[in-house]
Amino acid sequence: MSVSGTVRVAAPEGFALKVLTPQLGRLFDRHPDVVVEIVPQTPGFSLSRREADIAVMVGRPEESRLQFESLGTYGLGLYASDEYCQRYGVPSSIDALGEHRLIGYVEDLLFSARLNLARTVWNDWQSNLAIYSPIGQVEAVRSGLGIGVLHEFLLKDLPPLVAVLPELRLSREFFLVFHPTTERIPRIQAVLELLRGLRGSLC
Repeated sequence: MSVSGTVRVAAPEGFALKVLTPQLGRLFDRHPDVVVEIVPQTPGFSLSRREADIAVMVGRPEESRLQFESLGTYGLGLYASDEYCQRYGVPSSIDALGEHRLIGYVEDLLFSARLNLARTVWNDWQSNLAIYSPIGQVEAVRSGLGIGVLHEFLLKDLPPLVAVLPELRLSREFFLVFHPTTERIPRIQAVLELLRGLRGSLC
């Protein structure tokens, strides 16, 4: 049965653009009258305040009234381009990162401090280039501008980069989060089914 209406999904940019968006055709083929709004999670975002119908979050939600389930884990690592490594060398230790150009997030725009992956790798991380977008960081690293902590699922189908200090590889987990009182609304249920079907897409 086809359903209709608008569903707002709050999701990190990398997941929204590289994992969710390519699969939305299946939803629209089945439910042509459903409208999906994809929005960012800005600082202070709260699903409990009904700022979205569904959220995809890194880590378990802190709001106790929400329902959540895992969508799977993904890896991150330090990467540089071959061009960068040829010009500036490859750091042999964490402390040697201080001698290199580093690419990271604009920290005051992060939804949560736990998303500051660069400082998780090295507490003294100071970005020479700060980009709000993880996809933008991938492009900056590919352009030879410096070393960055990149989501590995964003590197699929791209020319390979150089893994820097591979022992520092991280992992994080995406969670599907929603209001327990709205799960049975047909249009929201349809989008939840699509998102649940994306488990395993990060490998």
